[in-house]
Parts: sequence; structure tokens; C-alpha cells
Amino acid sequence: SMMVINKRVSRNLKHNKAFFIGSTILCMLIVAFIIACTSTGSTMTNAINKFYGECHVEDAEFITAQEIPDDQIEALEKKYDLTLEQMKYVNVDYDNSTIRVFCETEKLNLAQVKEGKKYNAANEILLSETYCKNHDIEIGSSINLLGKDYKVTGYYTRPDYAYMLQSLSDLYIDNVGFGIALLPEEEFNAMSSIQKYYSVVYNKENTIDFRKDVNNEYQLLSYIDNTTNTRIKYAREEGLGISGMASSFAPILFILNMGFIAVALSRIVKRDRQNIGVMRTFGYRKRELCKFYIRYGMIIALCGALLGIIGGVLLINPFLNLYCAEFNFPNYTKTFSWASLVVAVILPFILFGLTAYLVVVKMTKQSAVQLLHGEENNEKTKNSKLLKGSKFSSATKYSVRSAIRNKARTIVFTFGIFIASAVILMGLVMNSSCDELMNKYLKGSVKYEYAYYLNSMQTEFNYENAQQLYRSSYETKDTHKAFLLIGIDYHDENGFMPDKDERGKKLKDGNVYISKALSMLLDKGNGDKITFINPITLEEYETKINGIIDNRTQKALYMSFDEANSMLGLEAGSYNAVYSSEKLPIDESIIGSQQKAEDLLSSFDSFLEPVKAIVYVLIILGILLGVIVISIITGMTVDENARNISMLKVLGYKTKEISRMVFRVNHVLILLAYIIAIPVVLLLCEVSLRGNIETMSIYMAVHANALDIILGIAVVYATYYVALMLAKRKVLKISMVESLKGNRE
Repeated sequence: SMMVINKRVSRNLKHNKAFFIGSTILCMLIVAFIIACTSTGSTMTNAINKFYGECHVEDAEFITAQEIPDDQIEALEKKYDLTLEQMKYVNVDYDNSTIRVFCETEKLNLAQVKEGKKYNAANEILLSETYCKNHDIEIGSSINLLGKDYKVTGYYTRPDYAYMLQSLSDLYIDNVGFGIALLPEEEFNAMSSIQKYYSVVYNKENTIDFRKDVNNEYQLLSYIDNTTNTRIKYAREEGLGISGMASSFAPILFILNMGFIAVALSRIVKRDRQNIGVMRTFGYRKRELCKFYIRYGMIIALCGALLGIIGGVLLINPFLNLYCAEFNFPNYTKTFSWASLVVAVILPFILFGLTAYLVVVKMTKQSAVQLLHGEENNEKTKNSKLLKGSKFSSATKYSVRSAIRNKARTIVFTFGIFIASAVILMGLVMNSSCDELMNKYLKGSVKYEYAYYLNSMQTEFNYENAQQLYRSSYETKDTHKAFLLIGIDYHDENGFMPDKDERGKKLKDGNVYISKALSMLLDKGNGDKITFINPITLEEYETKINGIIDNRTQKALYMSFDEANSMLGLEAGSYNAVYSSEKLPIDESIIGSQQKAEDLLSSFDSFLEPVKAIVYVLIILGILLGVIVISIITGMTVDENARNISMLKVLGYKTKEISRMVFRVNHVLILLAYIIAIPVVLLLCEVSLRGNIETMSIYMAVHANALDIILGIAVVYATYYVALMLAKRKVLKISMVESLKGNRE
């Protein structure tokens, strides 16, 4: 009898090809995804942590009005038990771009040579790799900076520029327009217009005392902690984000796969009912029967896991290349996440085995006599009266009865289509949200041509077609979230500044406004109070918010220019930033950084590129899931209705009419699943985009237009019809003899 049952395994595998292949592919996708994401994530996290440790990344950087003498640096280090070092750089124009040439450091933010070797002569230089690749500069070639030729001996990176933003207010890296370089100290000191700032690493929790001391003696102009410094923070967080993707996606797909197994197995067990009855009368115990049927789940888990491991291992390199390309990434050793391998392989066995066990236990509850007689028909007769006497066509009645008779199959089908629809929709919604942010909010908010951010406060202002403003970084008192405090002229004639709140009301002097991005991050709006700290003087301020300005690309609090000056105790008319419609003759030595509007827009475009790449991946993944779900379920449906299909053929129905009868209800289920997916996707996108405000300083609102919804449903139905064509071939294959066989049984 076991021989008979073993033969049945291979026959069932052959008979349910679509189910076994589909479930195995789904299992493979999940396992590959878990392995690739967690290995990439842990490789990046380990590499960055090691790099930051070995090269002594700063805890904070600050600029002072007066230079700190060398002997005082040593005194401060002793007094506060910290490491302090002056950083020096010069911005050099080269090939329509900027190279920031640094002076070699001894204690903090040390350089790591990625390729080539370190310089050992005065006329040699190190450069960042991506910049060189974009400007066709090779190791060994020569580059002319400020009229002097330097030989490039290698590519390098430094921990405070792991994410290479030219200015911290930039949204995205620009590897064509910005690169970094390193020179030995004597060579560097011969250059002119050197910019200086300080980096510090604390060994004790005494940052406040130290900052107060430095501010009293040397007057702090800016202070940026590494937890709010995107150049350092973003590289540290990216690895965790990638690992997190796997843990959010995998469970949903596992549930779907378990649904398939439950539905398919319960059908196989029902088919074998009489065999099970015979075996029970021969004295086989339930445990032995369960052990046998669990094999089906195990076969899928084994094949899926093996293929998934191969796929996952192959995906690690492309994933690493994709994610590391965003950073000036250090040399790294690929970490293979063994934990994820164990989880990804063991989970399918446990989950699929458990599913199979529960299905079989439920089935074998019946007595041997019930099994032998196949007493299960009362349900069928009850269902066959459903919709009796209604005006629906016979095809509709048949289809609805079939769906209700096989509740589990109907639920799994609807859930599967829901997941596929959600993934496709997510891709389309992200795409529209990107476009809306770019076209409406960014192009709408950048009304100037040039922005100059100065490294010290100025009071004299006599430029045409330009507007001065106060702009400095502050942080909230309780949650230490960084934002910009901007003092602007609410009645700016040039039109560079916002002049209305989001309700369209004119901005009023004396009122304080919050940008949409900061309002979403802090969950504060009109009428709320906000308490914040000046990170330089550590003074505390409290103010009431009078409205929201619809700026989604900056975390900012706005005040009128004069009020910002008086509240912060500055000399009247103090400004440290200028917007203008033309290039201004501002003295180079006071410019901290400058930006052209077109560069900002193009950097924004490149920032959205990777997001848009994900869009295509999501749509392809959604279609793939749809094909798997539909193939498995339609295959099952044809099998279940084989006898009836054969009978209908005997009665002279054509294939087209038969398939309409068998599959009609699916059209409604697809629509239902899709409609449920819409609000769920909008909610998920909202949550994930809100979570990005802090790292990206951008609030991308969820924007779905009617076209996305229509396109989404079109893609889902197209996927369904393609999979249905394959199922129809199965209908054609069923011979008229089936119905006679059935009656003989």
C-alpha cells in the first residue's frame, strides 16, 4: 500500500505541475530576497562601522570666528578629555566642477586609500574614485590644479565624506560636479583662500561644557553633530534600511505560499480519501499518514530553498554595486549573512510542514467508514441550490457556486491578486509622487538663480536683484531633530521667498510659519508651540506657529528677517545668505558654499532616479506574482472541474463557453482585490514616505492620479488574461471520457 502511495506522490506532482512550479518559484524568490538583502545590509553596516572606527570619524564639526591656537587645542584636549583637530580645505574649479582639496589630517577623519598608493612626493595627489571615473582621470595620469600639475597616485575616501555632499543643504550627491582630493601638509599650506573648521571626538559626556567654553573664547559660528550630518549619518543608516526591506516583504509572501500549499494539499488529500480510508482500515496511524503528506510541503521547501540560495548568492554582488555606488564607499569584505541563510532555509520547512500537517489532521478526523464512502456531498447539494431561480445566466450561477464551494481557494486567489495589485500600484504611485514633488513643489519653490551661503554674519548689503536672509541650523529641544531657522522678508519684491501660507493667505509680519516637511516630521501645525535650541550658544527659544508654508523640500521654520535678528540677539540687518537672479561679486573668502538653481534641480533629478528605478522593479515583481498566483489557481480550478468540463463537452459546449463558466467569478474577485489594494497602498506609501523626512529632509506626499489606478487595473487584467490563455489549453486537453470515468467511480 505504501508503494501505491509513493507512486501517487509522483503522479500528483505531475498532475499539479502549475502548483508545484509556482510555489517553488515563490519560495525561491523569498529566500533569494532575504539572503541578498541581509547580506548586502550587513556588509555595508560592518564596512562603515569598521571604517568609521579605524579612521576616527568626527563626533561633531564646528566653525569659530577666531582661530584656536595649537597650544590651546592641546589644552582643550586635556581639560575635556577629547580629540580636537583643525580641518583645512580649498575649493578648486576644475573642468566645470568643484574639487575640494583637503589637507592631510593626523588624528581625525583619516584617509583610506581604496586603490593605487599614497603620495610620497610634493607633486602627487589622491582623488575620490567616482569623480575620477566621471572625468576620465586615471591613476598615474596628471591633473592641473591652480596652474600646477599633480600626478594622481590613487583613489581615496574619508569617513566624514562617506556620502559626498558638496554642501550639507544639498539633497543628493553629484559625482560629476563634485569630488574630493588630498594633499600633504606643506604642499597644501602653499595654497590661497584656505577654509578652516574643527572636528572633535568626545570620550566623555561633556559636550555642553566644551561648547560653552569654545563659544565664550572663540565664538562658535556653526556646530554640526554627526547624528544630524547627512554625510556621515546616511551611510550608517543605509545598511539597516536594506536589511529591513527583507523583513517587511518576506512574511506577506510566506503567508501567500502557505495558502497555496493548504489549498492544493487539501485537494490532493480529498482525492486520496478512499485510499486513506483503506489504509486506516489496515491499521495505519494518523501520524504515519501525516508524515507522508507533509512530503509535498517539504519538496517545495527543499527545491525553493536550494534555488533561492543560488539566486541569493548571485544577487549579492549586483545589490552591493547598486547600493555602494551612492557612497564614497570604503574597501569592504563581503559578509555573507549565515543567520539569514539559516532562517531563509529553515522557515519554509517549518511553515510549509506545519501547513501540510494541519490540512491532513483535519482530513483524517473522519472515520475510516466516512472516508471510504466519501461522505462530503451534503455541502455540494446545498451549494447547488444557490442562486436557484435568479435571473443570472447559467455560466454565472455555475461560477459563483464553484467559488463558494471552494472557499479556501477563492480566499487565496483574492489574497494573491491583492498582493500583486498592491506591488504594481505601489510602483505607479511612487512614480507619480516623484513627478509631483519635482514639478510642483521643487520647481515651484526655487525662484532664484543663485544662492550664496556665507560663513559669517554680514550687515552691509547693496546688491541689485538680490535678497538677503538669515539661515541657520537649530534643533528641537526634546527630540533633537535638526531644522533650518530662516529669517526672510515676507514682502520680498524679487519674489524669491514664499509669500503665502498653504491656505493662500499672505504672510503677516510677526507671524512664525513652519514648512510642510518640518510640520509632518514634528507633527506640529497651526497654533502649536515649538521649543528649540541654538546648537551654538545652547540658548533655548519658544515660539508659537501661526501657519504652514507648503515647502516640502526643506525642514524649516520661517520668521520675518527683523524678528529673527532681534530674537537671536543679532545686530539689526544681519544676514548670512543671499538669493539672487544673477551672479554676484561677493568676496570669495566669506562664501561658505554657493548653489545654482539649475544644479539644485539636476541634483534633485538624480536623487529621484534610484527611486524611479525601484518603480520598474516593483511593477515587474507584481506581474510575476500575478502570473504565479493566477497560474496556480486557474490550474487548480480546471482540475477540480475536470469531470464537469468533460460532461459539458459531451453536451456540445464550446471551449470558450466552458472557460467562461469556470472562470467568470474570477473577474469580480480581481476587481474586489484591486479595490481593497488601493487604500492599503496609499496608507503604506504615506507611512514609508513620512519615515524618510528625517534622513532626506523631504516630505514626498503620496500622489496617485486616476491614470495610475486605470493603468494598474489594466496591467492586472492583462496579466490575468495571459495566464488564462495557458489555463485554457488545459481545458482543451480534457477529454470527453473523463465524465464517463467519473461515473464509473
